[in-house]
Parts: sequence; C-alpha cells; structure tokens
Amino acid sequence: MFGALFEEEDDGGGGLNEALGASARAASAAYANIDEPPAHRAACGLVGLENQGATCYLNSLLQSLYMSPEFRRGIYAVNPEDLGVKALEEEDAKAAEKEKIKGEAEAEAGPVADPGIVKQLTQMGFSENGSRRAALAVKNKQFEDAMDWCLTHSEDTDFDSPLPGDKTEEELDAEVGVSGKKGKKKEQEDS
Repeated sequence: MFGALFEEEDDGGGGLNEALGASARAASAAYANIDEPPAHRAACGLVGLENQGATCYLNSLLQSLYMSPEFRRGIYAVNPEDLGVKALEEEDAKAAEKEKIKGEAEAEAGPVADPGIVKQLTQMGFSENGSRRAALAVKNKQFEDAMDWCLTHSEDTDFDSPLPGDKTEEELDAEVGVSGKKGKKKEQEDS
C-alpha cells in the first residue's frame, strides 16, 4: 500500500523525494537489523513497564524511545548486574525469609493481642510489649481490663520484655543469614 510512497519519480531533479527515499531506506534497513531481545524475556516476547504511581508519562516516553533502534540496542546492551538486579533479588529473598520466620513464630506463640487494645495502651504511654502482655492477659476482652492489668503489673520485671516467641530485627537478620549459609553448605555437601 505504501510501498511507492518514498520512491523516486523520474522528474530529473531528485531533491526532497530523493532525500525522503534515502531516509526511508535507511530506517527500514536499521529496523531489519535490530537485535532480538534476550532469551530470558517472557515467552510472548513482550516487555512492559510497571506503573509505580503517576509514572505513566515517563513510561510512555520510554516506550516511544524504545521504538528508536539505537535506544533499543542500548537497552539490550545493559547488563542486569550493572543495574543491581541481583542485590534486589537477594533483598527480596531475605525479606520473604524474615516474614516466614515471623509467621512461624507467631503461629507457635499462640493467641495474638488485639491491635486496638495495644494501640490504645501504647498511646497512654505503656510499652508495646507491656500492652501486648496486658491484652493477652485479659484475653482481649476489654480495654479497661487491660489498662487495669497494666497499672497493676507495670512494675513487674518482665513487663517490657519481649513475649515468648518474639524476635528482634537483629535476631531475624542473624537467623536469615544463618539459614542462607546453611543452605549454601548443604548445596556444597550435595555436590
């Protein structure tokens, strides 16, 4: 349909038609020589951008630039290691491991303190651990009962101590690091 759009007419002068024709041929040749995307892309071959909140304008700009062969080659040439992809994946894996450990600890710990009661008590100045202890001690029945329990037991030596099964962020970090090392040792032993 558009095959003859940029073809030269034999009008003797050339000029604009000749320049447009040469430009179209160069663009067509560049488009035909575009490298294929890396094999680790989606099976469908499509690649997209995730909107991270009001980034649609930037996404449309990048998609427009992506249609330029030079820009596309540059994108394909970027090494994922240069972008820090591996570090992000490791961070995500550690965060998932921490959440798993927290979930297991909560399941082992048994009942969970009512967050509403805990929030009210902490707003009154009691510690997070003491507020949780109070809510659990009164079986999450009423705020007033939990407040009475706090007033009665606030001088106890273990009032502010973490509940059994609670782990600090440092302990979780250490446990995630240890479990990662155990996994590597096990892989080396299996080899």
